[in-house]
Amino acid sequence: MTSRLDSDAAPQRNGLGNRIEGKARAVAGLARDRLRMENGPSDAVRLMSGTAAIHAQRAARHTFRYLWDAEVSVFSQWGEDGIIDFLCDTLGLIKPKALEL
Repeated sequence: MTSRLDSDAAPQRNGLGNRIEGKARAVAGLARDRLRMENGPSDAVRLMSGTAAIHAQRAARHTFRYLWDAEVSVFSQWGEDGIIDFLCDTLGLIKPKALEL
């Protein structure tokens, strides 16, 4: 004779179990997304948004009065990305190479 506990020992897949598993996966996905947000956007996301910002900066160059008007931060902390792009474009450097230390 088997007791109720013995029959419950092996979990059975049912609608409720599937829903719980689905909710657990959703929570795990939210936790992963939160961790990514805390670590900042990925380099690919930064590059995509930075490319758009650089193009907008290039379109507005005729209004620049000062060098700091060219500031755009993609990977830099203080807008150096836009300033370097502005200087390279002004100097006619098509494929500049730089090393940051």
